[in-house]
Amino acid sequence: MKRLRLPAAPYIVLCALVANVGSLLIPVSNLTNLLFADAFHLTFAAFTARMFVPQLVALATAYALLLRQFRRELPERFEVGALAEPSSVVESLPYFALCVAALAVALVGYFVAPLAGIQPYVVAFACGGRVAPGIARRGSHGSGRAEFPHPALRDTASL
Repeated sequence: MKRLRLPAAPYIVLCALVANVGSLLIPVSNLTNLLFADAFHLTFAAFTARMFVPQLVALATAYALLLRQFRRELPERFEVGALAEPSSVVESLPYFALCVAALAVALVGYFVAPLAGIQPYVVAFACGGRVAPGIARRGSHGSGRAEFPHPALRDTASL
């Protein structure tokens, strides 16, 4: 935010609000949705279809309220050249691509798995299991990040 000379408050509030409002759409995004979907025996697709319009209304309302609240602090534009190069933020392009692919497979899997009689959590565990060795492998090799905490998962780095 400093590099772009933008005030932090509107963007911090936006992130917090969108994280909460955005969780309305899918059943696995919060406990209330999980309980609701289970109580009414809704599949991932059925829940998402029912929540699509409320999600749009909630996002539009949040947008309008945030825009009204922070209208004086938000600039009409900012200097795009001041943004960091993507390569300075993404340390490993192959691992980033793997994570994006895993998320895409998980999202599609949540819709398709119930049609095949598979619980959606199986898809989530499979995708998580695919990216976990990369987390263990990355560890703290000069990046300043803490190592993955579980030793058993660190041993999967050779997979």
